Parts: sequence; C-alpha cells; structure tokens
Amino acid sequence: GEGGGSIGGGGRYDDLTSLFGLKNLSGVGISFGVDRIYDVIEALDLFPKTIQSTSKILFLNLIPQAELTILNYIKALRKAGIAAEYYADKGKMDKQMKYANKRELPFVAFVGENELEKNEISLKNMATGEQNSLDIQALIQKFQ
Repeated sequence: GEGGGSIGGGGRYDDLTSLFGLKNLSGVGISFGVDRIYDVIEALDLFPKTIQSTSKILFLNLIPQAELTILNYIKALRKAGIAAEYYADKGKMDKQMKYANKRELPFVAFVGENELEKNEISLKNMATGEQNSLDIQALIQKFQ
C-alpha cells in the first residue's frame, strides 16, 4: 500500500484476516487498503441497508487538485439541505462508479481539469446515463 490510506502496513495480520473471514490466508505482509476493506465488508454484506439512500450525489475523486473545490461544493450543498458525499479514496473511476451503484446513489458528480477551469460540475444521472455540466448554484437549484 502507499501508506497514507492503508490501515495497517505490513507485519503479521493473522487475526485481522480471520476477523474478515479469510481463515486460510496467512496474513504475512498483507496491507489492507481502505478500498480492500470496503470490498470485504461489501462481500460479507455488512453495510447497513439504511444508509444506502441517504446521499443524492457522490463526488468522484479524479484529480487531487480538485479536492478543495469539491469539498467546498459539498459544504454548499449540505448547507442547502442536499445530502452529498465525496469518494475520498483514490480509486479507479470504474471502482468509484461501482460504489455509487452499490449504494444506489442517483447522481455522481465529477470535477476534472476542464470543469475546474470553468467552475463547473459534470453531473451524471445514474439511472438514465444522461450527463450535463452546471455550476454549483444550478446544481443546488436542481435538487431543492
């Protein structure tokens, strides 16, 4: 793992692996990253069903320099009473989309370099696949 995002980082994890129901794995040298743990929890179906439909929008994590902007957008959305969240782990795009699907989130939003430059947000409707760009004000109006 890259350190920062990993839980634990080497050493022996026999107890940890058996904790995750991976009995026959000797835990030597395994570093569990956050998304690895997510996969395991998902596989064991340990996510409470109730949290699934809370957020309306998941902001994907595409480029590090957009992070601050995205967090400000989320703050603005929450202030307006719109549930939004940020995929904080640096995962591949398809992994992030799978996460949104699993959580049954209606929309994903992303801010790449173009969006960042224009102060826009690309919003994708997960049900229809339709995608459009809008600024934060328009986004807030859309969900209010």
